[in-house]
Amino acid sequence: MRRVLTIAVVAGLSVGYNLTWGVLVVGAGANSGALECGALTADLNADGVVDFADFFILADQFGLSCSRTSGTEKTALLSNGVTMSFVWIAPGTFTMGSPSSEPRRYDSEGPQHRVTISRGFYLGKYEVTQEQWESVIGTRPWLGEEYVEVAPNNPAVYVSWGDTQILIHRLNEAAGDSLYQLPSEAEWEYACRAGTTTSWSFGNDWLQLWDYAWYIENTYDRGQNHAVQVGTRLPNPWGLFDMHGNVSEWCQDWYEDYSANNQTDPSGPSKGSYRVYRGGGYFSVYPSTRSAYRGFSVPDNRSYTIGVRLVRTK
Repeated sequence: MRRVLTIAVVAGLSVGYNLTWGVLVVGAGANSGALECGALTADLNADGVVDFADFFILADQFGLSCSRTSGTEKTALLSNGVTMSFVWIAPGTFTMGSPSSEPRRYDSEGPQHRVTISRGFYLGKYEVTQEQWESVIGTRPWLGEEYVEVAPNNPAVYVSWGDTQILIHRLNEAAGDSLYQLPSEAEWEYACRAGTTTSWSFGNDWLQLWDYAWYIENTYDRGQNHAVQVGTRLPNPWGLFDMHGNVSEWCQDWYEDYSANNQTDPSGPSKGSYRVYRGGGYFSVYPSTRSAYRGFSVPDNRSYTIGVRLVRTK
């Protein structure tokens, strides 16, 4: 995206400036092609001073495209001062599903197939919390229900797939744009894997799961029968928390068996009986928290084990 640069020279005394463009990578040669976008700064040559040397770098590279790497964050203001954090997921290609050799996998995870995500997107850094849900919808559907702890930073649960569409509609209405949606199943797995090909985003050793996920062995088996505060286990390589465990997360797609064909931006069938959810929850055994694990349920199901994580398109 191009930004406006305004410079005023006052009789050789000083330069007034308003420089708020995405930084171009220092050291990239003129007209060198796509550049990496990073933090906002005006000191393009990193000499500690914003001066005409920086302007010449900008002028030479003005209009070149740049690409953001996965992990860049954005914070959106919802209402009443409540915010939601998102992580940029850059476009790419990955192998979706699990190989037949993966221990404790399910047949629904195959056949593996190559999927291209052609457009980058922002994905919620955390699962939608009770505070965030209430700030947008004004309701607390988990109140009075079993197996839930009422706390602002715990995941919003007892929300159906249809309820998530109300949340999305309210957010888009407030934004005046179609910014928010559920992730497709392919987008979800792509973000969960974060460039990995292993059973989990941290590797193949399920004994490490304790550090990355809330699942049956460190919750229910220890007397804790509810989901817990988001972001209290380690993130995946792209900075997303609770992609494994805590609560499963609704996806946009109707459920169907996989095809072996290569696909670009798959969105699932146009109709069906069950909506997909991903990630596993605090009540899940460890195989059901793997990156390739697929769950599905009727769209009107409201459960203590299913929540939601949102996409923001820009």
